[in-house]
Amino acid sequence: MSESQRDELAALRIPREDDQKQAPRAGKPRGPAPRIVGPVVVLAVLGVIAWFAWPFVAPKLEAWRAPVVDTSIVARTSSGASNEITIAAGYVVARTRAALAAKVPGKLVELNVDSGSRVKAGDVVARIDSAIFESARDRAAAMLKQMEAEITAAEVRVGIDEKDVTRIERSREQAIASRRETEVESAEARRLLDVEKGLLARGASTTDAVKRAEAVVRKTEASMERHAAVLLALDAETESARAEVRGASARVTVAEHQKAQAAANLNAAVKDLEDCAIRAPFDGLVLRKEAELGEIVVPALAGGGSSRGAVITMADTNTLELEVDVFERDIGGLKDGGPCMITLNAFAGVGFPAHVRQVMPTADRSKGTLQVKVAFDAPDARVLPEMGGKATFLREKSATMTPPVVLVPAAALTERDGARGAFVLERGRARFRPLSLGERRGERIVVERGLEGGEMVILNPELALSDGIQVKEKTDN
Repeated sequence: MSESQRDELAALRIPREDDQKQAPRAGKPRGPAPRIVGPVVVLAVLGVIAWFAWPFVAPKLEAWRAPVVDTSIVARTSSGASNEITIAAGYVVARTRAALAAKVPGKLVELNVDSGSRVKAGDVVARIDSAIFESARDRAAAMLKQMEAEITAAEVRVGIDEKDVTRIERSREQAIASRRETEVESAEARRLLDVEKGLLARGASTTDAVKRAEAVVRKTEASMERHAAVLLALDAETESARAEVRGASARVTVAEHQKAQAAANLNAAVKDLEDCAIRAPFDGLVLRKEAELGEIVVPALAGGGSSRGAVITMADTNTLELEVDVFERDIGGLKDGGPCMITLNAFAGVGFPAHVRQVMPTADRSKGTLQVKVAFDAPDARVLPEMGGKATFLREKSATMTPPVVLVPAAALTERDGARGAFVLERGRARFRPLSLGERRGERIVVERGLEGGEMVILNPELALSDGIQVKEKTDN
């Protein structure tokens, strides 16, 4: 067989699997390229995902890494106010505040207010189920009527017994009169008997006449004995009738006491029924709703783990004031009625005229402060309890009106690139403001140019703090 024939036969032969493993395919070089393609594709996909996700992830990452800063409000004095004495922070509280609780236990069947509702003094804000108390009132009223009937019956009995006493006393007086007549008759019969005996001794009378006189004497004596027995019986009957009067009078007294008790029970039942209606004690704002319809409410002192005490909490917004702690070193310049300016965290840049209402007479030795109550000069619907704010205490108004000035805390001042200024907190970012400064007033410095008042500035800024960086404001908790 020639060489060409062998080649043709080899071309027609079907290759085995072992031959395919041993011989590489023509035109496809072997190497590491197939193993690299997969990771490259994965990295490309991750890169695309990161490209699209970065705008969303970057702000969150920046906020997470944002430094925490302490802030203060730039004060602006009102026209006519002179220098600042000091500044203190605190919270708005209501001088007149009440948690309305149920006076009687029961199920809450009516609730006429919600958080934020305005109420007037005397308004019914809630009502307790009164069925039980209505029944108690009706029972007490029925008992009172029963006692009144018993008093009437006892008084009638007293009248009857007193009439019996009067009748018996009259009979006794008649018996006494009859006995006296019998005594007279008996004395006369004895005198006549003695006369007859004297006549008989002289022979001027007969024995029969003496015997008739003796019979008359015996008859009168027997009559006297009967009258004595009648008097004894009448005395006993009189005493018994008087005892009946005393007993009936005692029953009247007892019935009157029972009537008074029944009247007191009725008054208590009526009061409990009235207490089913929970009324607002003063004009004010409902701060919180503490219970819901269908819940069992009980008096606050008797409240348990499965029952409610207070139904709502309300406050008189006309008595809102700011309670602040002032350091002892600054308290000497404060007095009741002194002028202040309140700035609230919720309304940056808005000043509320106020005055010192009271400097508490006791200091806190652990903090070295005294509590001062600052009252708003005029109520404002925007001011709500528990708002945070600061009070700027000012000296008394002078005779000449002075222009308003802007005061920045000295702790907020720093230097950047040779310029002296302060970082202002704007939408969560620190913005550097170069300032033109004036004189120092206590803990603050007058700003001649750069701030208008009401801005939030960062206190004690770190050197790493730069313009535009995102920051987080420090909170009390």
